[in-house]
Amino acid sequence: MANVTTMEAANAFLRRTYLKRFNRRFMVTPTEPGSAFVPLLGVDIDNILCRQVERQVSKDSCVSYQGMTLELPQGPQFRHFARKTVKVHEYPNGNLALFHGPRHLASYTADGRLKGQTKKAAA
Repeated sequence: MANVTTMEAANAFLRRTYLKRFNRRFMVTPTEPGSAFVPLLGVDIDNILCRQVERQVSKDSCVSYQGMTLELPQGPQFRHFARKTVKVHEYPNGNLALFHGPRHLASYTADGRLKGQTKKAAA
């Protein structure tokens, strides 16, 4: 209808014609000045907007995920997680974290290295 045959022409049509027509038809003048958006406080949005997968901790304190072995850090506090179910959080940037309930156990780089260490996860 608008003789649009290429992507460039489509984008130009949207910018120059369609958006103006759309805004004339649907735009409403705000009753108050300023933005209606408010900051989200008290919520860790990163741990909501991530992929979460349950895994079982092996008896040697490791978790398998996407072909990697994520090793829990050394220490007596991590020994009692053997055979427990934990959640692997995979963030949009590829980084990983292990959680047991609300408790954050460890963080890893996208290639499975424990953050703060140089040891890479076994493949």
